[in-house]
Amino acid sequence: MKDDLRKYASDNQLLLATLYRFVTFIGFTCIAAGFVLYVSGVLPAHIPVDEVSSYWHLSAQEYAGQTGTPYGWDLIKAIAAGDMISLASLVLMAIAVIVCLIIMVFAFLKSENRIFAVGTVLQIVVLALAASGIVSGH
Repeated sequence: MKDDLRKYASDNQLLLATLYRFVTFIGFTCIAAGFVLYVSGVLPAHIPVDEVSSYWHLSAQEYAGQTGTPYGWDLIKAIAAGDMISLASLVLMAIAVIVCLIIMVFAFLKSENRIFAVGTVLQIVVLALAASGIVSGH
């Protein structure tokens, strides 16, 4: 099977696909676990399950303002709440892309593909700046 894939994709492409598959599985598992802990009441909730649907019409910024939901680095302080685990898992999914790209830089350097390594480093810088909020304009 792997030999069939190699005629359509390079080793680096297959590595990246494998990494994405792994982090996606972990991320979705965390999201599902957080949801189960939230709706089951095993962990306390920041927003009670029976109230959350009344906020669905709001933008993310309005939601955070009206509910007092932490955002940014403050999310770490609230991670013990069941609903915050699912939210933090979404952040994990976004960060996972950067982690995969960091691994790919080393793979590109190992295969002496410096142009792709430099391009990937530039992608990491742009994504890290966007994620940090430094260039958000707020």
